[in-house]
Amino acid sequence: MEFVYLIIGFVLLIKFADIFVDSSVNLAKYFKISEIIIGATIVSIGTTLPETLVSAVSAVKGHGSISFGNAIGSIICNTAFIAAIPIIVAPGIVDKNALKNPTRFFYVAFFVYAIFAYGFGEFNRVAGIVLVLIFVIYIIVILRASPKGTSSHSLDSTHKENLAHKRSGAPLNAPHSSPLRDVLTIIVSGAVIAFASNLLVDNGVIIARKFNVPESVIGITIIALGTSLPEFTTAITSLVKGHGNLSIGNIIGADFMNLVSVTGIAALLNPFRVPTEKMVMGINSSLVIDIPFALSAVTLLCVPSIITGKTKRWQGVLLLVSYIIFIIYQYIH
Repeated sequence: MEFVYLIIGFVLLIKFADIFVDSSVNLAKYFKISEIIIGATIVSIGTTLPETLVSAVSAVKGHGSISFGNAIGSIICNTAFIAAIPIIVAPGIVDKNALKNPTRFFYVAFFVYAIFAYGFGEFNRVAGIVLVLIFVIYIIVILRASPKGTSSHSLDSTHKENLAHKRSGAPLNAPHSSPLRDVLTIIVSGAVIAFASNLLVDNGVIIARKFNVPESVIGITIIALGTSLPEFTTAITSLVKGHGNLSIGNIIGADFMNLVSVTGIAALLNPFRVPTEKMVMGINSSLVIDIPFALSAVTLLCVPSIITGKTKRWQGVLLLVSYIIFIIYQYIH
């Protein structure tokens, strides 16, 4: 039954996170909030809502290993699995300028993240404050760097496209609801997301204990993949529609959010330590395998793309193969 509840939690989480974002965008458009602000705030925060709430609930319940695993695991899943598939199928041109700012901010956030992980072995409230502040600065920089009236397409194009077309092919700004209805929908969907997050965390912990699997492994594999399903759906939808070159900017943006908002908010609510459940030659696996692998995957995805202005099939193959090896390692070591 724990597996059944886990699946129900995933389905509710993904479905109602989607509804939450749709209603938030409708409400913002009703009040004539600019496209760039919608993309940089409501949509980007909404699409990482599953990761944020699962990590927050895990931290509050004292399961810091799941909070850690979910954030790092989502970065790995987004980069080495979700981005890899479209690159393998249809490598193509990359907008280097659109990619530079998110990549720079990712490395800044990762540096701060690493200081607390390696230097202190925990994410305390100071870490939470610093990471959330980086997110606020990022939003300000993105807003200032965007010309007036520019669409937020370059910032969050595939998420918006997914939201725009997967509901009967209707355009994003199609009037289909009233502000009151959207407010009520946001409240209800937020409550369901919170319930689904609890369901996911509670049953993930039970399964981990039943099979003697460390919580960090459950977080970095099953839960990370589950909370990354919106990005996976976007990638597959884009591929089917003929847009094989999934926007790397969206992936690196999601990776950045996993560092600053997912980890930051969880640490603010309840500080947690870096998991020490898995060891490699007497050294913490989280520090020598998980975090370095996440950084390597992002570097492999972004640096060659920024240098050449293109994605190459070998990047996708190498990322996907390394992801498979990483998952196997988590369960057999």
